[in-house]
Amino acid sequence: MENQDNERINFDFLSEEDVQKNFADLHSCLLSGKHICIDDYSFFSLLEKYEKYWKFFYRSLYAMNLVGDVFDRQTYFYLDFFDSDKGKLVEPSRSNQLTEIQTITGLVLLDIYYHRYFDEKKIIYWTDIQSLIKDSEYHEQYKKLLFGVIRDSYTEQEWLAVERRFRNTINSFDRFGWVSIMPEQGKDLVFEIKPAIYRMSKLYETELSDLENFAVRLTNNN
Repeated sequence: MENQDNERINFDFLSEEDVQKNFADLHSCLLSGKHICIDDYSFFSLLEKYEKYWKFFYRSLYAMNLVGDVFDRQTYFYLDFFDSDKGKLVEPSRSNQLTEIQTITGLVLLDIYYHRYFDEKKIIYWTDIQSLIKDSEYHEQYKKLLFGVIRDSYTEQEWLAVERRFRNTINSFDRFGWVSIMPEQGKDLVFEIKPAIYRMSKLYETELSDLENFAVRLTNNN
């Protein structure tokens, strides 16, 4: 049955004017790991309009799965490996594909997203991150990971060093499509968490069921 469906799906959509106009940039974004949300309207609309054809294209030529996922009533698209292909995103060792700071930042942002689920936009300031590091349930693990030592207070220079690490991570997450940096805020670290951050819950589904031990493991590996 699948073969019959594939016979009716071909690559003719690539000759459509709207696809030709955006193909190179869209293809590059997807292969780079970016998650395409409604904010990227021209790319998003193309994926939505020709979704079954894109799926066939990436499955046939790249052995990859174009996923259209939904979180917080919003759809986003990304490329993933099929489980049988053991791509890096589905290997048991996938946590090693992100650095410790990227991993813990992603989980922090996912936690914040859930706490602000009913906010129309999840706008985050550096002070929000600081509060979570100091006062959250896992503040000892966060402090050990970020500062190397657990104390009640840290110097301004120590906080600045941690903020620089977060900025670098947020920049990479912006490229993933997990956040959107707000450049109009100047030098301040301000960004919006996008629904695609939910990808973290899929990458770390097992670990999130026992977050305390996972945080300890990250601490020991740091």
